[in-house]
Amino acid sequence: MQSHHYKTWNQAAGLPETCARLDKLPEGLHFHEDFPEPIRHDSRRRLLVYRGFMSSASYRFLHGLSADSAYLAALDVLYQASALTLDLQTPGRVWPWLVGMGMGCLGGGTAVAWSLLR
Repeated sequence: MQSHHYKTWNQAAGLPETCARLDKLPEGLHFHEDFPEPIRHDSRRRLLVYRGFMSSASYRFLHGLSADSAYLAALDVLYQASALTLDLQTPGRVWPWLVGMGMGCLGGGTAVAWSLLR
């Protein structure tokens, strides 16, 4: 394994978690307690879980661990989803999402009310 260290799973406790469907880890791959990335496989729920924002260096490191297509697809989902959680937590970027969601809910509520009153 290359020399690499970000945060272990425990060091990243409290950070947002993103997950992707992955039935099982590729043969020979195991994320031990002191693994240098905050990643785990939940075999019971069949999920690959990452804590915090996945940097491009972390993505490249994790990508290099296996050529298994299911693992790489799950890793792609985690990489993209962890960036979205970062955007939603950045104070300057939260309000446009909230306004958009509020307008969507208002529009949806209006449509429901209109259909009930017809």
